[in-house]
Amino acid sequence: MHPHSTPDQRFWSKVSREFDCWLWQGTKTGNGYGRFWDGQRMVLAHRWAYEQLRGPIPAGLQADHRCRHRNCVNPQHIDLVTARGNSLTAYLPNAMKLVCVRGHPLTGSNLQLNSKGNRQCRACQRIHQHRYDLKRRKARALLGEREESQGCPRCGHDAHDGRCMAVSYMTGKPIPGDPVCACGEEQP
Repeated sequence: MHPHSTPDQRFWSKVSREFDCWLWQGTKTGNGYGRFWDGQRMVLAHRWAYEQLRGPIPAGLQADHRCRHRNCVNPQHIDLVTARGNSLTAYLPNAMKLVCVRGHPLTGSNLQLNSKGNRQCRACQRIHQHRYDLKRRKARALLGEREESQGCPRCGHDAHDGRCMAVSYMTGKPIPGDPVCACGEEQP
């Protein structure tokens, strides 16, 4: 491109209009948005195209890609929304999913929200937890540590039956400062 070309000429020379989306072929940000030098500063390509063809973007509004392609500069694919509206539409594809990646239903008792408010599949969480537990047991076995306690030294109950929670699962010994057994029974 000639060094004295206009920003308009330089911009449109970097756009592929082969499809409904007008894809930016120039420099992109790390997360995929087009970047463009307008002659004074670096700007986001989709915002520049919107302002050139549809008008200024009011303060407090963001340009949201309706097509979900970050390098699209087609102003017809851009809606002006608040920051909250923009973040909500980013989650819509996941909010509409009816099954998880493993095919479990994302409904009813199999659906849970994590601490960030994202939807999670309970069945997949159980699978993940089971794999994590197996990995920890194998690591302990390699280190020569006891896998689980033998039970409460006072009554003999299994440490995992919920009655003898004051026993260390690593050593099988009582935890200092706690009663030996919550059940209060003596060993037979």
